[in-house]
Amino acid sequence: MVNVENMVEVRGLTKKYDEKTVIDDISFTVRPGEVLSIIGPSGSGKSTLLRCMNFLEDFQSGNIVVDGEEVGYRVEGSRRRRLPEAVVARHRAEVGMVFQNFNLFAHKTALENITLGPILVRRMTRADADQLAHELLAKVGLSDKAKAYPASLSGGQKQRIGIARSLAMRPKVLLFDEVTSALDPELVGEVLAVMRELTQEGITMLIVTHEMQFAKEVSNDVMFFDAGKIVVRDAPEHIFGHPENERLRSFLHRFHAVNA
Repeated sequence: MVNVENMVEVRGLTKKYDEKTVIDDISFTVRPGEVLSIIGPSGSGKSTLLRCMNFLEDFQSGNIVVDGEEVGYRVEGSRRRRLPEAVVARHRAEVGMVFQNFNLFAHKTALENITLGPILVRRMTRADADQLAHELLAKVGLSDKAKAYPASLSGGQKQRIGIARSLAMRPKVLLFDEVTSALDPELVGEVLAVMRELTQEGITMLIVTHEMQFAKEVSNDVMFFDAGKIVVRDAPEHIFGHPENERLRSFLHRFHAVNA
């Protein structure tokens, strides 16, 4: 790993769909081992931001740098050149992403879902990948589900498999895209418990979430995102305890009213 002050640097990032700007010239950094939670109303561009960071989405301008390496593009003088697919794939392997809707392969067991990436991308032997997968299944509390197919698992179990799958790639950064929003309320806690444990392990994490109490407890910083812009970023005690921004106060008030 490159010895860098910031694990993630986003500079002047702009993303458009046709003429609609969904990320509007934003810049921020995340230090190694930092947990940054991203909150804001639906449709504000939070998930698109994460997808740009993993280059699952193209972007029109700006730079994303992970561990000292540019993602997606390289700027050479006044020219912006898209990186070759092999380089994009290598970078993508360093940025793990856990999706809202699990994205597990239905025809593969839990174990096979976890081992696929390490074998194909990291060139790990099957024996080593199987051992790693069993260790990660134990870590997420699903040791007994190695041979289970996704159709037989609850939403919370699928999401924990998704987390194990991302961890198996040993990424430098983990992105969580509203991973509890598709779960029944009684299953949310089991997923948050796994994520809470990960925040204690020094993994750099960006978490898009509507779980405000969780964000308050685990984050080094919280970033409030609205209409494609960073409205405010601050320590969780200031964001939730003493919000000075009127737009943030309004968002938190409505959120608490809905969940009262």
